[in-house]
Amino acid sequence: MERRTFLKSIGAAASMTALPLQGLSAAAATPVRYGMSPYALAKYTARINKQLTPEMLKTFLGFSDTDAKGMMRRLMAENILTAPDATGISRTSTEYLADFKARRDKVKELISRLNETVDEVEESHTTDIPDDEDQSSTARDTT
Repeated sequence: MERRTFLKSIGAAASMTALPLQGLSAAAATPVRYGMSPYALAKYTARINKQLTPEMLKTFLGFSDTDAKGMMRRLMAENILTAPDATGISRTSTEYLADFKARRDKVKELISRLNETVDEVEESHTTDIPDDEDQSSTARDTT
């Protein structure tokens, strides 16, 4: 795999977290187990939907009623979610969203600088290598 392809893959993986997950429907009600902690999944769900309820945690992530309420309390205590409104929906805090956007932009900037550095290194290491015939004739001339 070429360096540029590898770096693009890393950039794509990093930017995947920024994509919104619109249209989570009842069809997705079967809990799926991911390689992430329940806390990370709850934060991710809050960020992409910009709101969260215990029912969403139970439906989409398979939390029990007790675990969903506990996770909501934890996310509110850490200022990721606001207190629930009259309809019972907790909104994702603007501070958390702004902090995430700033970190995402920093990663994009670092990836861009890394790509530029790789290009510079590749250009500086590109030299004209003589053909095998040129090397063999040079070797014969010196003997």
